[in-house]
Amino acid sequence: MAEAALSVNDELLIYHADYRPDLLEQYQDIYEGGDRFEKHKTKYLRARAFEQGPGPGAKAFRQQRLNSASYTNYSAQLIDWLVAATLQSQPQILAKGPPDKVTYYHSLNDNVDGTGKDLLSLCRSRLEQMMVHRRAYFCIDFPEASEEYPDLASQRKAGALDANICGLGAAEVEDWECDREGNLLWIRTHTTEPVRLKTWGPVAFERNTWSFITNEAIYEYEATRTIEDARKGIWQKDAVAKLKSETAHSLGALPIIACPLDSCFWVMQRLYPLAVSIFNREASLDFALDTSALALPILNSDQDVKSITANELAVLKLRVGESFRYEIPNAAHFQALTQNADDKRENLFGVVQAMALNSASMPSAGRQTALSKIYDQGLLATLLAVFASSVKNSVKQSVGLVQKVRGDDDVEITIQGLDKFDVQNIELLLKKTSDFVKLPISEVSADFALQKLELAMCQDADAPTKEKIRQAVRGQKPAVGESITPTPQPTAESNIGYDGN
Repeated sequence: MAEAALSVNDELLIYHADYRPDLLEQYQDIYEGGDRFEKHKTKYLRARAFEQGPGPGAKAFRQQRLNSASYTNYSAQLIDWLVAATLQSQPQILAKGPPDKVTYYHSLNDNVDGTGKDLLSLCRSRLEQMMVHRRAYFCIDFPEASEEYPDLASQRKAGALDANICGLGAAEVEDWECDREGNLLWIRTHTTEPVRLKTWGPVAFERNTWSFITNEAIYEYEATRTIEDARKGIWQKDAVAKLKSETAHSLGALPIIACPLDSCFWVMQRLYPLAVSIFNREASLDFALDTSALALPILNSDQDVKSITANELAVLKLRVGESFRYEIPNAAHFQALTQNADDKRENLFGVVQAMALNSASMPSAGRQTALSKIYDQGLLATLLAVFASSVKNSVKQSVGLVQKVRGDDDVEITIQGLDKFDVQNIELLLKKTSDFVKLPISEVSADFALQKLELAMCQDADAPTKEKIRQAVRGQKPAVGESITPTPQPTAESNIGYDGN
C-alpha cells in the first residue's frame, strides 16, 4: 500500500544514477539552439583570462564577445538527418481479423495519442529523444472507467478499451528500477504546472506532480511551492508531497515501454564536445572579424591634429614631407581560424560515420572511391537499423499489450515500415552479388545470390510476383563467372562521411 505522504527533499529529489539534469539541459541547449541557446550562451563561450579579471573593462570585453558570438546548429542538422533517414519507410500498424476489432488498430496510425498525433510523429519524437538523451518511452493510457461493463465486447463497443499510446521524454522520467534482464519494474515521473490565485491573476505557485507507475497501479503525489522558490530551484526543508490519487490498471504489466539504446549509439553524447568546440572557434573568428573589420587612418604630420579637417566634404592638404594612409590588420590569422573551424566541422560529420563503423573516425583527407562510398552507405544503413529496430520493437510491444487487454486474440497485427534506409544499399548488394557470382561457386549459391538481388530490387512487389521472380531466376541466371552489368541508375548521395563528389 502506498504511503500517504513523501518528503520532497529526502525521497522525491533522489534520482536514478543515469538521470543527469545537467546533461539534459546542456544537450537540449545544443540540439534546440535558437532562443534557448542564447539564454544559456555564457555557459558555452569559454572565458579568456582577461575576462576573468576585475574591473568594468573585463566585463565589457566579455559582453562584446557574447554579442558577436552566434551559434550554428550543426548538431541538429545531423540528428534531424538521421531521424529522417530512419523514417524513410514510415511506420504503420496493420491488423487482420474481424472488422469491428481491426478498426481501432488502424485508427492508431492517424491518431495514436488521442490528440491527433499520428504514429509517424510519435516515432519521430521518440527517435529524437533517443539520439539526444538516449532514453525515450512509450506510455499506454486507457480511458478512465465511467461504468461497469459485463464483458470485453461491451467495453470495446463503448470505447472503454481504446487505449492511447503517448510519449514520455527523458526529462520527465527521474527514477526507475530494472530487473536483472534490464526490464523496467517501475518508474517515477515528474511534471510541473503554474498555479494562479485567481483567473486573471499572476502566477503565484508551482504545482509539482510525481507519479509512481507500477505493474498494478499509478500513484500520484502532489506538492506546491512559491514561484520564488521555483525560480531558485529550492524546496522548504519540511516540504511534503501528499498522495492525491491511486489508479489501478488492468494491463498486468508496466504501461511504460522503453526504447533501448546502447551508449555507443548515443548521438548527442558524441557530438556535444565537438559542437561546443566549434561554437567557440566560430565565435573567435566572428569576434576577430568584428574587431578588425575597419581601416585605421594614419597621418604623418607635425601640425596640431585639431587644426586638421578631414571628412566627406573636405580633403586634407598636406605639406611637403607629410603623408596620410590607411592601415588594415594582417589577415593571416583569419585563415588559420577558418581552417581550424572547417576541420572541426568535418570531424563532427565524422562522428556519425564513427558510430557506423563503431571503431574509427572518418578519413580526414583524400577522396573515397565510388565503392568506398557505397560501402559507407551500407554501414550507415546498419546504424539506422539500430535506431529503427528499437522504436519498431517498442511500438510492437506497446500494441501487443493493448491487444492483450482488449482480448483480441483473433487479430493478427503487423508493424510495417522502418526497414528501408537508403537506395545506395541496392548498389552495395549489386556490387557484392556481381563479385560473388564471378567466384568458383556452386550453381545453388549463384541461384540464391541472384534471387536475393532481384527480390531486393523488387521488394515492393506483391507475393505472386515475387514467386514468379524466384522461378524465373532458375532459368535465366547468368553463367557462373559472368559479370552483371545493370543499367546505371541516378542516385542522390549523402554528404555524411565524404565530400559528395
